Amino acid sequence: MPDSELTQEARGGVQVPAAATAGAQVTVVVLGHPGEQVRIWLHSNPTLLATVTLNADGQAVVTIPAGSTPGQHRIVVQAMDGTLIGWGDIQVAAAAKADPAEESLPVTGPQTGWPALGMAIALMVGGAMLARRRRYAQQ
Repeated sequence: MPDSELTQEARGGVQVPAAATAGAQVTVVVLGHPGEQVRIWLHSNPTLLATVTLNADGQAVVTIPAGSTPGQHRIVVQAMDGTLIGWGDIQVAAAAKADPAEESLPVTGPQTGWPALGMAIALMVGGAMLARRRRYAQQ
């Protein structure tokens, strides 16, 4: 959908936050369309954020892409047949950059997945020992 179709007359029916940070989630409210499936776009350089089914309140949560250019943008909501439902302005701020000092810190402690694996092994060994003890107790 070209930006030329995003006129003031077509603006209504969509509520978006005034501002958001790139990479953040925002709630879009589409008035009068609960339960409908829609496409939600970020405009300047049109980017499809999501194809979603609005909840009973006409709301959907979408994520502003982390690489979005800071500045004024529009969130555009389109029906599945391609017709424009409405749009709203949003000011996108740059995502906070990670502290370079934190990036160089060594990783300590167990890595993701290892605690669960250790627990599973401990439970298997414990179960095997219990079964063996019961077998000997019955003899």
